[in-house]
Amino acid sequence: MSGSEHRLFACLKLTSLELLRCELDPPPEFRGFSCLRYLNLQQVLVAPEFIENLISGCPLLESLTLSYFDSLALTVCAPNLKYLKLEGEFKDICLKCTPLLVVISVAMYMTDDKTEQFEQSSGCNFDKFLGGVPCLEKLTEQIYFTKYMSI
Repeated sequence: MSGSEHRLFACLKLTSLELLRCELDPPPEFRGFSCLRYLNLQQVLVAPEFIENLISGCPLLESLTLSYFDSLALTVCAPNLKYLKLEGEFKDICLKCTPLLVVISVAMYMTDDKTEQFEQSSGCNFDKFLGGVPCLEKLTEQIYFTKYMSI
């Protein structure tokens, strides 16, 4: 890990963070950005468990974009989240504690073997995905999202 990356995690007052095509390895003591409202990660290599910890460690988060993530099982717990954009090959998506979420955009990529894997598991369903989203106003689904929801 480089010194500049350590400095990023020391900027605890960040309100907006956009990272493109990079690798993150946060220090073990990092607990999140308490003031972050906007998070956009595109083609970012990071441990899957860090994504969920980062989201839950940003209590003011209003907008979240995750693009080009592969094989990520994601549980989003963000009480102030209003806008969510997901794009990638997700294993599973679960929205918990997202009462203010009004806009969701999802583009899922699924190969035939991923479709078979979903069909054999009973873990993904419409209620699990949208059950914690009482204020949803707009849902934009792209590519294989409808197939994911129907499995």
